[in-house]
Amino acid sequence: CYYLRSNDGTFTVLVGAYSNASDANNRQYFVCNLLPDVKVIGDSAIVKKNLSLGDIFIPKSVQYIGVLAFADNTGNFSVRIEDDSALTEIGALAFINSQGMSAIENLPEGLQAIGVSAFSGTGISSIRIPSTVLTCGYGAFRDCQNLRDVTFLGQSSLADIPGAMFSGCARLRQITIPASVTSIGQEAFLGCDLSEVYIPSGVQYVGDGA
Repeated sequence: CYYLRSNDGTFTVLVGAYSNASDANNRQYFVCNLLPDVKVIGDSAIVKKNLSLGDIFIPKSVQYIGVLAFADNTGNFSVRIEDDSALTEIGALAFINSQGMSAIENLPEGLQAIGVSAFSGTGISSIRIPSTVLTCGYGAFRDCQNLRDVTFLGQSSLADIPGAMFSGCARLRQITIPASVTSIGQEAFLGCDLSEVYIPSGVQYVGDGA
C-alpha cells in the first residue's frame, strides 16, 4: 500500500492503493494491512475488478471510508471494523457492485452517515445499522440479492428511509422500521419479498412504489 503522511502524523490510504499481485492474470490480490493510525481510506483507494481481498480489517482509527473506496471488487472478501471505532461516515458508492463482499461486521455506534449506494450490489446477507446513524443515502443497500436480515439497533436516530434504500433485495422478507422514522421514500422496498413490515405511527409520508 501507499500512504500519505499528514502534518499531525496520521495517514491516509492513497488512491489506487493495493498490494501483492500474485499472478499476471490479476486473479488474486490481498489488500495490504492498514496502519493502526490511518484516519481516512481515500476515494477509490482499492478499486479493481476480480480481486480476492480476503478479510479486510479496518482499524479503529479510521474516521471516513471514501467515495468508491472498495468499489467493483468481484472477488471474495469480508470487512470487519475494529471495536471502539472512530468511524463516522461511509462515503457514497464505497462498496458498490462488490458482488463477492459477503459481510460488513461491527459497524460502530458513532457512525452517522451511510452514503448514496454505499453497499449497493454487494453480497452481504445481513446488516446491523447503529442507533447513531442520522442519514442513509438513496439506494444505500439497493440490489443486495442475498440480504435477508436488517436490524436497526437501539433507539435509532434515523428520520428517513430514503428512496430505493432496499430496492431489489429479493430475499428480504421482514423488517421493523424504527420509531424515529417519519418518511419512507419512493421504491424503498421495491422488489423485496416482504411478508411482514412494522411501520411506526410517526410515519407521515410513504412514497410511490415503496
